[in-house]
Amino acid sequence: MSVGKSPSWPVVTGPLAVHADGFRAELEELGFSCWAASRHMYVFDAVSRWLAATGLEAADLDPVCVNEFLIARRSEGRARPPTSRGLEPLLCFLRRCDAVAVEVAPGALGPVAQVVFEFGIHLRDDRGLSPRTIVGYGRTARLFLQACAPDPTAAGCGLGGLDTLGSEGSPGSCWSAAPV
Repeated sequence: MSVGKSPSWPVVTGPLAVHADGFRAELEELGFSCWAASRHMYVFDAVSRWLAATGLEAADLDPVCVNEFLIARRSEGRARPPTSRGLEPLLCFLRRCDAVAVEVAPGALGPVAQVVFEFGIHLRDDRGLSPRTIVGYGRTARLFLQACAPDPTAAGCGLGGLDTLGSEGSPGSCWSAAPV
């Protein structure tokens, strides 16, 4: 009879420790496998320990701070460092718990990232979509904007004109008709 392995779970320390049980429960509710949930919990623990080591609190976890964490993890030479996309379930959970700020400091994100961020807030607050769905739509929106409007603030490519980007004859159209 073979005995199946089960994943290990970290003992979360640092400022996020009070939210660890809730995050693990949410991962289970969202349908993450026990192995994927375990990996997310290790990242959760790493973020919490990094916050403690840098003297920061959970409330300081804004996009700039997340970027600093990601840079620190990459600089450690990890084989599989976390990505901003991989941190989305954690950040969405912490936002719902009011542990971190929902709003982004002005200028902290580039123009495309700012639009995608605001789109994510709309999907969550107005449409009630799940974090997994928001991540998927956000990725698609980012790819679309990078291809069609890499700098939405540039002349002639304002955000107000995004609804015309797909129409025939519009400058920089992503959906131009294929030659016959």
